Amino acid sequence: MTQCTSGNSVYDKVHRALVALDIDAAKIRPETDLKAELDIDSTELVEIAASVTAGSGRRVDGKTLKGARTVSDLVRLLEEPPSGDSASTSEGADRPMYHTEHSVTIDAPLEIVWEVLYDVEGYARLFPSTLESTLVEEGEDYQVVRRLSQENGQTQTWLTRRDIDLANRVIAFRRLDEAPLFETMTGEWRLFPYRNGGTQLVATHDYRFRAAVDGRIAGRYTPEEAAELVRGNIDRGSSENLAAFKRECERRHQLALTG
Repeated sequence: MTQCTSGNSVYDKVHRALVALDIDAAKIRPETDLKAELDIDSTELVEIAASVTAGSGRRVDGKTLKGARTVSDLVRLLEEPPSGDSASTSEGADRPMYHTEHSVTIDAPLEIVWEVLYDVEGYARLFPSTLESTLVEEGEDYQVVRRLSQENGQTQTWLTRRDIDLANRVIAFRRLDEAPLFETMTGEWRLFPYRNGGTQLVATHDYRFRAAVDGRIAGRYTPEEAAELVRGNIDRGSSENLAAFKRECERRHQLALTG
């Protein structure tokens, strides 16, 4: 079979992701068995898929990836459009959905990072902008959290639902209360273990602004001003929060090592 060499095809992205996992490039062929020949497990499959689809706003779940036996199977699954990808006719379809993605490499095992990420009430101690983080409802696979934060000198309250996917180490969140700027705000925290014992933590945000009235969103900002303001806030807040996660997780890891 002829291999793609453009550098931007899905096959090439899968190839690079496998090499990043310390797989010998000479062993990677379309017909190569991912588990039997490359020793790729289900968690690493999710990591590869996240790397290939980064920036697209799409997430391929672990159940779908179970159908990938060979490298070419994985490429095919990642090339297929997800169900329901046809153009939306719902309200708001004329306004863009924005996507951001930030990540950090943490020198601590996945279990420690998950412990810190799951402990949402501890965020007030970790994040510079978070004043309070209160768990108001909890189930086996979800949390509802009220957070009080300070951004740009203003105090804001957020009510957020977090859906917990323990098997894939993903926490998906969506804002429940109304916000002046946003029609919708969702995102994910994702964890990916490295073979050297470290962990990659990825934070994504997906959001759409409310419709402008007389050229202004929330009566204050043009769509361009709102996009610039929010992107700056997310970039700054994500960088600060990921750095805080890294410090706390590595601190706990060092304590565990030294006893």
